[in-house]
Amino acid sequence: MVKPKNITSVQPCHNAIENLERYCSSDYLTLDGIKCAMEFFVSRNHLNGSDFFHRACMNPKVTWDIIEYLVELYPDVVENAESGGTHPLHMACLNEHCPNSVIKFLMNKNSNAIRQCCTADYMWDEDGRKRLMERGLPLHLYLSRTKNLDIDIVKDMVKQYPDSLRQYPDSLSTSPIHVVFRNPNLGAMLDVVKYLVHLEPSLLGSGDSDGDLPLHLACDNASTTVEIVHYLVGSHPVATSQRNLDNFLPIHLLCYNGNDIDMPQDVSIAILNILLEVHRPGLLNAATGGAFAVHRAVGNLKRSFEFCKILIDASPSSVTLRDENGDLPFHYACSGGHLSTVKYLYELYPESIGITGSEGEYPLYRACYNENLEVLKYVYELYPEAMKLVPIQSVSLITMDCFHCK
Repeated sequence: MVKPKNITSVQPCHNAIENLERYCSSDYLTLDGIKCAMEFFVSRNHLNGSDFFHRACMNPKVTWDIIEYLVELYPDVVENAESGGTHPLHMACLNEHCPNSVIKFLMNKNSNAIRQCCTADYMWDEDGRKRLMERGLPLHLYLSRTKNLDIDIVKDMVKQYPDSLRQYPDSLSTSPIHVVFRNPNLGAMLDVVKYLVHLEPSLLGSGDSDGDLPLHLACDNASTTVEIVHYLVGSHPVATSQRNLDNFLPIHLLCYNGNDIDMPQDVSIAILNILLEVHRPGLLNAATGGAFAVHRAVGNLKRSFEFCKILIDASPSSVTLRDENGDLPFHYACSGGHLSTVKYLYELYPESIGITGSEGEYPLYRACYNENLEVLKYVYELYPEAMKLVPIQSVSLITMDCFHCK
């Protein structure tokens, strides 16, 4: 048998155990390698207290054959819990590369682990560095997978521990359905959502530690779909008018998605129409900072002109709304919006070009910070007199060049 990499030819001792643990965490993990490594350990006592099996369950290279072989040698390892109550099942559920056959096997071997909450903050990787861990029941961790998720396993976990649907791990306050709606692959999980809600409809009105309902999270998730939002609103329409602890309505989160990756424009527009159909008054309800939905949308390059126009046309008077600092939607659009949006707002409320916002700032001041130089040129042409009123330190060199070219 070929000796695997990272396994040293020494007698069973502390160093050999460390080598085994690192090997189980490494990219070199194979069944032949594990068999070779186990030749160093003729007694089970040699591995007492070792987390080698946890590491194997967490390794992206793990296979059913490897798990089956290790459990045949050391049947008790499936019941070993690390600090923080971390069982091998927790590791396997969190590892989206781990075959579902392994999950089922571990559930059958140690059904008690399904009821155990993992509160560990980290585990060790092959280089002895800390790796952040998720907290929760195996169901929480399994639902955090972005791929290789089998709804039959979800059903088995819930069947064996029905209380898991409303379980909130210590210091996390997140139920399984909130985990689903925070999942970067939410769009592929409609069947899971429907299953969980069918068993416990009240979940749609349940907030997490931030007060976010599933609808809040869906509107802030780049991978959400129209079908998911339509299902949520149809099943629990009152959610459209409920605020989280930051005072945001779902429509506020949709209008300004701060994630690096955003949902497709056609999806955001379709979701906007769903929300407006059910709760149009939300347009005249301010969020934290006094910003309304229109402020959050028009100052966000991720929201197209088409999106902003639908929002504005639904409540034309919103163009005159000020946030708690005195800023109009036009101020927001000048600083970070699309040129088409800026033009449309000016067309509806031309007086805004000469209105100061927070700290006495004119729209031209805000336009100095827009990535689109065309916005700056447009605003300048509308009200060049503001140049004398704009603090010179706010005007960058490229801005000055723009003016000089005029």
